[in-house]
Amino acid sequence: MNPFHDEQQKKARATLISFALTIVFSLLALYNWWELRMLVVTMMVILKVNPYAWKAIDNMMFLLAGVGWLSYVFYSQYYLKKCALAGKLLPGAALLLACQLWLLVLSRGIPALFGVINSSYGWILALEGAVAILLTAFVFSHRRIGEKGRKLTAKP
Repeated sequence: MNPFHDEQQKKARATLISFALTIVFSLLALYNWWELRMLVVTMMVILKVNPYAWKAIDNMMFLLAGVGWLSYVFYSQYYLKKCALAGKLLPGAALLLACQLWLLVLSRGIPALFGVINSSYGWILALEGAVAILLTAFVFSHRRIGEKGRKLTAKP
């Protein structure tokens, strides 16, 4: 009945949904932060970095990854709210999740290339990679469908 009230309800719903998804994605990003730190420590061992420099490198990695995590949290909340208002929440959430899974696969896969991986975790890495590929394919296929729909409805 009241378009202003309906618009405010839509914005409130989009905000709540984006906050809830941001909490979930930020927890996964914290796990990625931990895995990236483990990747850096593993690479320092593999590349035979001076052990006296490990603490400084680890502290710098902690700081940079923390700033990256905070930036990701703010951006994901903004992006998810924008997608929710546009009615494209599922592809938006899939894109953010695919990016995080690709980061996780890379941070676990690089040590696997050097043979520094527990064999019991190989199937988890393969599963993460498969889910990342599927989510990426979903996002690209949804964008292609969206572009075709825009071309059909565009006025000459």
